[in-house]
Amino acid sequence: MRWVLPWVDRGSESGLHSGGGRGGRRRLQALVALAATALVMLSAATAAQAIGTGSVEGTVTNHKAEDLKGIEVTVLETGGNEVGSTKTNSSGTFDVAGIAKGDYTVAFSDETATYLKKQVRAVSVEEGEATKLPPVVLTKASAVDGQVTSASSPAGLSGASVYIEDRENPSNFEETTTEASGRYRFTQLEPGEYEMYFSYSGGEYLERTVTIVLGEGVEQTVPTVQLSEGGKISGTVTNAYTHAGLEKIRVSAYSPEHGGGTAETNTKGEYTISGLASGVYDVEYSWEYNEAEDKEYEKAPAFIPKYITQYYNGQTSQGSANTVSVSEGNTTSGINVGMLPSAPHNLAAPAITGTALVGDVLTCSNGSWTGEGMLSVQSGWPLTTPFGYQWLLEGSAISGATSVSYLVQGADEGHSLACEVTATNAAGHEASKSGSVTVPVPAVVAFTQRLVFVKDTAKASIACANAVCTGTAEITARVGAKHGHKRTVVIAKGSYTLAAGTHGTVALRLTGRGAEAMLAARHRTLSGKLTISVKVGKTLTRPVVVALAKR
Repeated sequence: MRWVLPWVDRGSESGLHSGGGRGGRRRLQALVALAATALVMLSAATAAQAIGTGSVEGTVTNHKAEDLKGIEVTVLETGGNEVGSTKTNSSGTFDVAGIAKGDYTVAFSDETATYLKKQVRAVSVEEGEATKLPPVVLTKASAVDGQVTSASSPAGLSGASVYIEDRENPSNFEETTTEASGRYRFTQLEPGEYEMYFSYSGGEYLERTVTIVLGEGVEQTVPTVQLSEGGKISGTVTNAYTHAGLEKIRVSAYSPEHGGGTAETNTKGEYTISGLASGVYDVEYSWEYNEAEDKEYEKAPAFIPKYITQYYNGQTSQGSANTVSVSEGNTTSGINVGMLPSAPHNLAAPAITGTALVGDVLTCSNGSWTGEGMLSVQSGWPLTTPFGYQWLLEGSAISGATSVSYLVQGADEGHSLACEVTATNAAGHEASKSGSVTVPVPAVVAFTQRLVFVKDTAKASIACANAVCTGTAEITARVGAKHGHKRTVVIAKGSYTLAAGTHGTVALRLTGRGAEAMLAARHRTLSGKLTISVKVGKTLTRPVVVALAKR
């Protein structure tokens, strides 16, 4: 007879699961027949494989060396198939015969659940020999029970979560939820030190932790655990510009001492974070990606949320956040924020500086935009530099006018000019227009009512307003012809250029016909009409008397 030193550990039972299908009656009958045939063949093969002349025997006791009767002993192949089983007798001994040569696992279980299950692995069996195991000692199972209530009410708290974990072996754990009375119970526990965690799925209660030490085979009742209602933070999250409520915003409260909690805004932008311990918290607001956005982010990590992550209130980092105080059992309300879209948004429109006169240069400012500070500092998405510019004439784009400055053209006189600035970042772009400025139309005023030609020149006194005045002047008069009919004759002509807001003169010189008409006129004096044209501006016409100076 050989002694085998096996590797011993706890295990779990395994089972076979079967499913069903649908079909016609004949097909069902055929499937049943086929399954029956396969089962017979499998049973025969298993039986043939299990038949042998070896055996496994031994004794089962508890830690007091007391023989244990009625313990189920099962010999299993490597794949989990049973090849033999029996129960211990009154002396605690067992003998499983008919085992073929091979390596097996021997499982021990107590149908009364008084003792914990156990497995002995790597048990080698030889044909014609009895493999005797060293004494198998089963550990008596322990149990834990208790009740969870609300700190504000003696009534049991139904649906609370209870989690128990072996401190030396964290993989050994159990969890359950309390019944309507708040009661809970764990069985089949090994002796040792355990950590128990109590929480409530609704989140409004604070978690509790209890440490217990279990002896072997004890029924231990944990003192009633009272869960206190935590503090709450509530508020509304809106778009900073439209003031509409924002849903899908994740709101998180952090505290180095107490941890924190999270919530998601509803369709109105409202949120409530529950189950917070008394303390001071930083509150973060961030866009909650949906499934499609998550997939998009995986393809291109530069994918940007619709709104800029911020901390209460309007801060770009946790270090600069305004803290929120919370006390257990109370709600800190009104913690509202307006979130900025990640794409640029204009806060102050661009403006034009300079004089809107032909030949002068106008300059367009950028205006003020979101993102210049928050995006670059917090998220690394600065606005594009430089900004994009487009100058507009009466609202339409001026071809090629895409720089920050613009030289006013003569064709602009009498029309409005504006500039449009476009800000861009990785999240999008937006354009904003400046107010318009009108390029003024020049106006000329004549003061002279009588002009005297000295030799062939007379000077008319004029003034210019609004813009540079450039144009021509002429004097016309009706004079008699040889046959007695009168005709209009240009007496004199001239041209001028005068700066805006200045006075000056325009020199008019007699034409050949004008000189003849003047010499033929009575007293060498004629009544005529002075016409002064101005480029772009309105032509001025007024009566004037012209005369030749006496020699």
